[in-house]
Amino acid sequence: MLSKQTLEKMTTLRLHTMAQSCQRLLESPESSRLTAEGIVGLSVDAEYTERQNKRLKQLLKKASLADNACMEDIEYSSERGLDKMTMARLAEGIYIREQNHILVTGKTGCGKTFVICALGQMACRRNIPVYYIRVPKLLIDMNIAKQEGTYSKFLTLLRKATLLILDDWGLIPFTEEAGRDLLEIAEERYRNGSMIIASQLPVANWYDVFPDPTIADACLDRILHKSYRIEMKGGNMRIKKSSIRDEKENLLVVSKEL
Repeated sequence: MLSKQTLEKMTTLRLHTMAQSCQRLLESPESSRLTAEGIVGLSVDAEYTERQNKRLKQLLKKASLADNACMEDIEYSSERGLDKMTMARLAEGIYIREQNHILVTGKTGCGKTFVICALGQMACRRNIPVYYIRVPKLLIDMNIAKQEGTYSKFLTLLRKATLLILDDWGLIPFTEEAGRDLLEIAEERYRNGSMIIASQLPVANWYDVFPDPTIADACLDRILHKSYRIEMKGGNMRIKKSSIRDEKENLLVVSKEL
């Protein structure tokens, strides 16, 4: 069986979970039925799982996703316009491997943010660095970075994310400076990464939010021709969820009265 010195070496090598697992297995009633190879194998699995969980936690923290969403919780009712097979393929990360983008459009409240955050969470689960930000905040942060002389540093932060998620695209018309900034991001992503972009506006109307048609053409040319498109339909999911919650609360009240 494993010696005390071996366990101490595991700890020295920062294999803390592995050492604890070994110790626990050695002290368990079933230890006599386990070989040294079996104990080490189970302990390596425990160490691997612990490190993967820590890595996922770090990736999710850096991603700053707006919703605690996951693919398993997406509702695929016929009225929403979501194809389950297509979403399953995207969840596998095919668009990231191809350095393509996903464009999600739909009316306010239809669940766009939930869907894009679920895709972001799945990318994190696949050990892919993600960064989520709303476009209005992105433009403000870029402007502040320019004023503070940290613009290059800010772009490096965006560049570190293999998947950049931009929410609320075109919520307000872009200024000329904002258009140029978005062109720079689109150019970088065209060569070195993927984006998920969510917008209330149909893709055909995206040109209208740029003041300069030339910048609009250059920016959108780098985005639209390398993209999967999801057009979400249906009613307001926030209202729907609120109604369901109210119904549950009413049933609880009736139950108590009975």
